Amino acid sequence: MLFQMRKFLVCVFEITYVKMMEYNGRSGNMADKLPITESYCIGCGRPYTIDKFYKSPNPLHYNGVLPYCKDCCNRMVHSYIKKYGNLESGLWLSCANVGLPFTKRAFEGLERKISEKDKIGKNFNYVGNYLQVMNTIRKNSDHWEEFADTDVSFGDIKNIQRHEESIKAEAEKFRLDWGYHEVEEYQFLEYRYEYYTEGLGELKPSQETLYRRLCLVELAIRKKDEDGQDTKEEQKQLLQLMKALEIDDFKNTKDLSMAEKIIESQIAWMEEEEPAFHYKDLEKYKDFLGAESYWENHVKRPLRNLLIGSKEYTLKETQDEIASVTEKGGS
Repeated sequence: MLFQMRKFLVCVFEITYVKMMEYNGRSGNMADKLPITESYCIGCGRPYTIDKFYKSPNPLHYNGVLPYCKDCCNRMVHSYIKKYGNLESGLWLSCANVGLPFTKRAFEGLERKISEKDKIGKNFNYVGNYLQVMNTIRKNSDHWEEFADTDVSFGDIKNIQRHEESIKAEAEKFRLDWGYHEVEEYQFLEYRYEYYTEGLGELKPSQETLYRRLCLVELAIRKKDEDGQDTKEEQKQLLQLMKALEIDDFKNTKDLSMAEKIIESQIAWMEEEEPAFHYKDLEKYKDFLGAESYWENHVKRPLRNLLIGSKEYTLKETQDEIASVTEKGGS
C-alpha cells in the first residue's frame, strides 16, 4: 500500500512538472513567463522592486536582471574610475563583477554618446547608458550575453582608442575633486593622493578633504620650487596638515636590506619552531619539569632490572638534586 501511494505521488509530480514546462515554452527560463515583481541586490543585501535593476542579457541571471541594483552598479563604476583613473578600466571591472560583456564596439559607442552631452556629472549613469548602446548597435551575429564574451583583456585595456569625450569625462571628475589644473598636475595629485591613502580603507569626508589639501599644498611647493620662489608658508601648511592627519612621524623607516630580511626571517622561523635560548649554560634548564629524570628513574630503570637482571636500585639524581645535596653536606 505504501509503495503504491509513493508511486502515485511521483506520477503526480512528473505530470505537474511537465505541465509547468509546457506553460513556460519548454525554454527553462521561467522568468519569461512568470511575473517577477522584485529581486535581491547582493550589494545592498536586500530586495528591491524589479524597476530598481537593469535588465540583463546574461542567461545565468534567472530573473532577467543584474544581481546588483542600479545604484550599486553606478557606484561600482565610479569607484573603479576613482581607483584606476580611467573609464575603460572602471567599466571593464564593473562588467566583470555584474556579469556583462565588455566589447570594444559597445565602449566606443558609449564614448560617442558621452560626446553628445555638454557636461558629465559626478553621478553619470555609465552602466545604464552602456547597456542601451550595446542593445542598439548589437547585430544578430554578436554573441553578447555574459562576461565570457568580452573581446578586450584587461591587460590591453589601454590600447583602446581614447576619444576626447572620454578624456573630457575624466577631466570633469578631476575638476570636481581638485579644481582647475593641467593634465600633468592632475596626474601628480592623483599619484600623491593614492600614495597617502593606500591601505587606509574607506575615509571619512573630513579625512579625504585633508588628504586632498595636503596634495594640493605639495603641488604648490613643487611649482614654486621650479620657479625659484620661497615656499616657507607652504611648508608650514604642509606640517600642519600632516600633524592633523597624524602622519608627522619622521623617524627613519628605511627598508631592510636583503641580508637583513633573510636573517630576520630565519630568527622568526627558529623562534616559531624551537626554543629561543639565551642562557650560556644550556644544560641548566634542560629538564626543567623533571620529565626526563622521571622517565629514567621510574620507567627505564625498573624495566632494565626486570628484563636484563641489572641491579640499579639507587635513583639517579638530577643536577639540581646533586647541587642541593652538596650544599647541605657543605653546610
